[in-house]
Amino acid sequence: MTAALPTRVAPLPADQWDPADCRALWIAALEMYLRDVTAGFKGSQARHAQEALDDLLGRQVMLTQLCDPVGLNADAVAEAILSRLE
Repeated sequence: MTAALPTRVAPLPADQWDPADCRALWIAALEMYLRDVTAGFKGSQARHAQEALDDLLGRQVMLTQLCDPVGLNADAVAEAILSRLE
């Protein structure tokens, strides 16, 4: 028999949680972004691939949101991704 899951979990107070503690998760999300950008660059019509490529070639809002929590410079990451695509 499995125990019932709580119906509500209280979030940690802001002063007890640091997004950098989840560094591996953010890095994995950046890797997924890179895969999506690469797929979009290679012609994939998948919505997530096109959105990632549009983000990279545009204002880089998603990329910045992925880089900020781990202290990466979104402009430098964008340049590295673009050089890899060429």
